[in-house]
Amino acid sequence: PRLGRRAQADARLRDHDHHAADARPPLPDLTGLAKFAQNATQLKFSVQWVKTQPSGNPMSPLDPSGSKCWKIGGDDKLPGGRVLTTARCHHTDPAAHGRPPDPLALWSFTEDGLIRNPETGLCVRRMWCTEFAVQVVDAGPCTAGKSMNFVVHKGLAGNIKNMQPVGPPLAAVISPGENLFGPFRLELNRKPSTMSCDRNGKCHEVEPAVGWRPEFDHGMTKQPATVPGVGGKPWVHDSLVTDTDPRSLADYSGAAKFMVDSPLPGVMCGTDFEVSTIGGNDYAYFVRAE
Repeated sequence: PRLGRRAQADARLRDHDHHAADARPPLPDLTGLAKFAQNATQLKFSVQWVKTQPSGNPMSPLDPSGSKCWKIGGDDKLPGGRVLTTARCHHTDPAAHGRPPDPLALWSFTEDGLIRNPETGLCVRRMWCTEFAVQVVDAGPCTAGKSMNFVVHKGLAGNIKNMQPVGPPLAAVISPGENLFGPFRLELNRKPSTMSCDRNGKCHEVEPAVGWRPEFDHGMTKQPATVPGVGGKPWVHDSLVTDTDPRSLADYSGAAKFMVDSPLPGVMCGTDFEVSTIGGNDYAYFVRAE
């Protein structure tokens, strides 16, 4: 039987929708990406720093003249600490072609934003150097409250003048098939890490101590003490921050969120980096080890 005009129009519309649906690209299969993300904490990267060109843009990560990569050095003067230093990047050194990267210059990322050297089991951390009354950065046990958790900022649509946070370093490298990521700005998270990792890289959350003070956000308790803290409020150490001076912990509120080259490398408790309220001009790249 012949269809009425309304029925014919409805049939044409259904036929159009059917063909339009066939023309749409299939939804991406995210199974592989999810599996990659689950294993991403096992990947190893060089953490490369590059200088800024006069134009304000970062230098190429392939240019050896203005770049350096993090590396674990010898012991410093802090408890359980080793120097966080820099060396020539493996991928910019022609003499290193065909040789594996130095394991002391490779890093992995945790979901909490920690940056950890798998060879030594040490994490990048901030400590208080009493001799110079300054916060310094070295590599030490991945202990909650001391290890630094980072936030990555990346230029929106590639524009470095419009940097936006993208999350911890791990979130910036979940892209199968790519080996070079950046440029980034690295900032310290306002809240210190609550994650601890053992020598083998097994990490777990540590519950904050009773009386956690969110107004300071650095793991102190509300219990009274004989020494006044920031703003004249009482403080006592809890188990998470026993090696850190309270004067430095005020900066966990967000004022000091950058790590920069020390003006006295190797002098301030034997370290090469310190924490500052003013960011440096360097940009970071993450280079995946083959």
